[in-house]
Amino acid sequence: LAKEDQEKVISNALSYSQLLEEHILKEDQILYPMAEEAINKSSWELVAKKFEKVNRELKSTEQKCIAILGEATEK
Repeated sequence: LAKEDQEKVISNALSYSQLLEEHILKEDQILYPMAEEAINKSSWELVAKKFEKVNRELKSTEQKCIAILGEATEK
Protein backbone atom coordinates (compact mmCIF):
# COMPACT_ATOMS: atom_id res chain seq x y z
CA LEU A 1 0.00 0.00 0.00
CA ALA A 2 1.07 3.54 -0.66
CA LYS A 3 1.93 5.61 2.43
CA GLU A 4 -1.24 7.71 2.03
CA ASP A 5 -3.35 4.56 1.79
CA GLN A 6 -1.63 3.06 4.83
CA GLU A 7 -2.49 6.17 6.83
CA LYS A 8 -6.14 5.91 5.74
CA VAL A 9 -6.29 2.25 6.72
CA ILE A 10 -4.78 3.00 10.13
CA SER A 11 -7.12 5.93 10.70
CA ASN A 12 -10.17 3.91 9.72
CA ALA A 13 -9.06 0.97 11.86
CA LEU A 14 -8.65 3.24 14.89
CA SER A 15 -12.09 4.77 14.32
CA TYR A 16 -13.63 1.34 13.98
CA SER A 17 -11.87 0.19 17.12
CA GLN A 18 -13.32 3.12 19.06
CA LEU A 19 -16.79 2.35 17.70
CA LEU A 20 -16.48 -1.28 18.81
CA GLU A 21 -15.31 -0.27 22.28
CA GLU A 22 -18.34 1.99 22.70
CA HIS A 23 -20.66 -0.72 21.40
CA ILE A 24 -19.26 -3.34 23.76
CA LEU A 25 -19.52 -0.95 26.70
CA LYS A 26 -23.22 -0.38 25.95
CA GLU A 27 -23.79 -4.12 25.69
CA ASP A 28 -22.01 -4.83 28.96
CA GLN A 29 -23.59 -2.02 30.96
CA ILE A 30 -27.10 -1.86 29.49
CA LEU A 31 -28.13 -4.72 27.22
CA TYR A 32 -26.77 -7.73 29.10
CA PRO A 33 -28.08 -6.66 32.52
CA MET A 34 -31.53 -6.12 30.99
CA ALA A 35 -31.38 -9.50 29.27
CA GLU A 36 -30.31 -11.25 32.47
CA GLU A 37 -33.43 -9.95 34.17
CA ALA A 38 -35.77 -10.86 31.31
CA ILE A 39 -34.53 -14.29 30.20
CA ASN A 40 -34.93 -17.50 32.23
CA LYS A 41 -32.06 -19.91 32.95
CA SER A 42 -32.99 -22.58 30.38
CA SER A 43 -33.21 -19.95 27.64
CA TRP A 44 -29.81 -18.57 28.68
CA GLU A 45 -28.30 -22.03 28.39
CA LEU A 46 -29.66 -22.38 24.85
CA VAL A 47 -28.33 -18.94 23.91
CA ALA A 48 -24.91 -19.82 25.37
CA LYS A 49 -24.70 -22.98 23.26
CA LYS A 50 -25.55 -21.06 20.11
CA PHE A 51 -22.97 -18.38 20.92
CA GLU A 52 -20.30 -21.03 21.43
CA LYS A 53 -21.02 -22.40 17.95
CA VAL A 54 -20.88 -18.95 16.37
CA ASN A 55 -17.63 -18.13 18.19
CA ARG A 56 -16.00 -21.31 16.89
CA GLU A 57 -17.00 -20.33 13.34
CA LEU A 58 -15.75 -16.78 13.82
CA LYS A 59 -12.37 -18.00 15.06
CA SER A 60 -11.97 -19.83 11.77
CA THR A 61 -12.90 -16.67 9.84
CA GLU A 62 -10.57 -14.57 12.00
CA GLN A 63 -7.65 -16.88 11.26
CA LYS A 64 -8.37 -16.65 7.52
CA CYS A 65 -8.45 -12.83 7.70
CA ILE A 66 -5.16 -12.71 9.59
CA ALA A 67 -3.56 -14.93 6.96
CA ILE A 68 -4.84 -12.69 4.16
CA LEU A 69 -3.51 -9.60 5.94
CA GLY A 70 -0.17 -11.29 6.42
CA GLU A 71 0.04 -12.10 2.73
CA ALA A 72 -0.96 -8.54 1.77
CA THR A 73 1.71 -6.96 3.97
CA GLU A 74 4.39 -9.22 2.53
CA LYS A 75 3.77 -7.88 -0.98
